[in-house]
Amino acid sequence: MDEYDINNAQSNMRDAEADNIEFISFSQASQVPQSRLDGSSKRKRKSGSSDDLGEAIKEATLVIAKEKKKSSTQLSDAINNEEKNERQIRVNKELIWITFLGILECHKATLLITRDIQTLNVFSSLHDDEKERI
Repeated sequence: MDEYDINNAQSNMRDAEADNIEFISFSQASQVPQSRLDGSSKRKRKSGSSDDLGEAIKEATLVIAKEKKKSSTQLSDAINNEEKNERQIRVNKELIWITFLGILECHKATLLITRDIQTLNVFSSLHDDEKERI
């Protein structure tokens, strides 16, 4: 081996070392930010989808609450109407039984008594002998 070959070999080694250092530094530099970017973007995507899911759950809860309130009100109204109808029927039967009114007059009296809930409550709470006096 002559001096030219030795210099050439040393130059090749320096070039290889420089390439290796550049490769290592490039690969390390590219790996660290890449993993950080991947992790943070996954977190961002995950938190974004969690936020969307949270909003969807809130909206669904509000819709369910509105529907529950609406159906509860409708059920309450239906129960009240049914109770009122039953009380009207009882009042009408009692009027027919305790008075000598005709059917038409009994129905008119029933409508007058049951028109107002307070009057209906008073009439319903009367004893039979008190109802006969009315």
